[in-house]
Amino acid sequence: MKKTLLAFFSGFAIIANAQYYTQYFDGADTIVSQSIFVNLDTTISGIWQIGPPQKIIFESASTVPNVLITDTVNTYPDSLNSSAWFMLPENMLYAGAIAIQWNQKLDLDTNMDGGLIEFSSDSGLTWENAFYNSNVYNFYGWDIPNEGALPAGDPCFTGTDSTWKNIWLCFSYDYLQTINNLSIRFRIVSDSVDTNQEGWMIDNLMVQETWFHPVAEQSKPSNFKVYPTITERSITIKQTNSSPDFLVKQISILSLNGQFIRFIPLPSGQEEIDLSDLAPGRYLIMIESSGTKELHEIVIAH
Repeated sequence: MKKTLLAFFSGFAIIANAQYYTQYFDGADTIVSQSIFVNLDTTISGIWQIGPPQKIIFESASTVPNVLITDTVNTYPDSLNSSAWFMLPENMLYAGAIAIQWNQKLDLDTNMDGGLIEFSSDSGLTWENAFYNSNVYNFYGWDIPNEGALPAGDPCFTGTDSTWKNIWLCFSYDYLQTINNLSIRFRIVSDSVDTNQEGWMIDNLMVQETWFHPVAEQSKPSNFKVYPTITERSITIKQTNSSPDFLVKQISILSLNGQFIRFIPLPSGQEEIDLSDLAPGRYLIMIESSGTKELHEIVIAH
């Protein structure tokens, strides 16, 4: 049954709807001229399938019935290296920024097995890791404990998350003007120890062209205060909403176009943060909590 699924779905398509392409893996509206084809690894070690999930954590699709999954029934094996990938239509590279979005669940051996997100601009000859890549405009949506690294050091998704997460991977217009094609790859890697875990499940995949490129699904910046907004040396971050939903989980410094620069120490209610090593210019402070993500713009003026 596994081999039949792989053969049948190896050319499944992402369907175009006006200004965006979607793939819910259910095959209802496949139009070849408006589609991106998802390719599954059909080698002996290939375990990616498209079908209804029938596991304990992976018990149902985000949009029923089907998902892209590392085997619909079985746990993933040890010593695994298996991929599913797709290429964007060439005309998408010239219309604006591109946002690639999907829902996912994870059940992987923490920091021993992982799910890598990779992209290629040379038709799959070489692949780059999307985590902390200078060519990636934005990449977000997962919980902090589910970001880790394989033993070799490759950043990846890892651990267990039984809640559907909405992941965004974004590329800027400037980068897209320098390449002729763009492919995206989901690659699962495991070590030599079988932990009998369920793997990686993906649904509701979307690719859209847009000039409006959000850093995240943000609330208005009202739960935290960042001051002064023009500074020569430091800023103070203060939590103004006392709800536990807004306890700070992570704070990042981004360039004005959303490129990650570095993490900064977590504040405890209120904390002064030294930014004197940053070059003069405008920056974004992204504050992530359980309830929201907020962006605050500051200016470093030495």
